[in-house]
Amino acid sequence: MANAEPEGATRGTDPLATSAPALVASSSALIQELAALLLDQLQLLRLQAQYTLAGMVRRVLYGVMLVVTLISAWLALLIGTVLWLLERGMNASGAVLMVVPLSLLAVVLCLLAMAPRSTVGSPRERRRPTSGRTSP
Repeated sequence: MANAEPEGATRGTDPLATSAPALVASSSALIQELAALLLDQLQLLRLQAQYTLAGMVRRVLYGVMLVVTLISAWLALLIGTVLWLLERGMNASGAVLMVVPLSLLAVVLCLLAMAPRSTVGSPRERRRPTSGRTSP
């Protein structure tokens, strides 16, 4: 009984040889599933980018339409002012010369309204008391 085989082992079969085809098939299936998952993720990324781009284009178009509407309204207001001045007896060149500074003033006010505000306060406002007392 010197040649006794271990329990559970069959004669002439290697456990690695029988599990290798199953391992290859399993890893092949895993690689195919991973490739399919990667393709799904890429398609999802493409759809999200397409949706985002469509939203950005829509916002830009709305902005352009708003700007065109505002410019048209401003020009109508200027034309109305010139016509009102003409009805009051002012000559055409004088009426136009009165409207130009009004327009420039409006542009300056719009630029000032859109200018970034400084978030830093005065040095006194930036200092915080370290104790419960306030500094004089």
